[in-house]
Amino acid sequence: MKNEYAEKVTPNFGKKTATSRADTEKVSDADATFIESKVGMTIAVGLQDRDEHFTILDLKMHHQECEGGYIEIREKDGYHFRCKRCDVSRVIAGNDADKEGMIDAALKGTKYKTLSTHLDIVIFIPLND
Repeated sequence: MKNEYAEKVTPNFGKKTATSRADTEKVSDADATFIESKVGMTIAVGLQDRDEHFTILDLKMHHQECEGGYIEIREKDGYHFRCKRCDVSRVIAGNDADKEGMIDAALKGTKYKTLSTHLDIVIFIPLND
């Protein structure tokens, strides 16, 4: 039986659908299982002096995929990150692991990966001034 409503779809191999930084990464969730997902946003975090008092909202952050656009940070039901240059935004839960990961990126220069509410990965890396 032929479906008269069927539509023939041909792939367009010339159309680029992902950025060069849209790699797949593995990140562990709270149950220690691994989820493979695409990188949604890479955020470079400015290093902080251990003796300074600061909050996550005080951190200097830049969006790597658009070559260093300044990141605006808001805190409400998690952390909201928005690049002022390209307007890409992501939200993370802001749980204790996320807070510790961002602080470690700022103090120790370590890399931290977490899932966003878009079900892709947000990566925090040290900012190379």
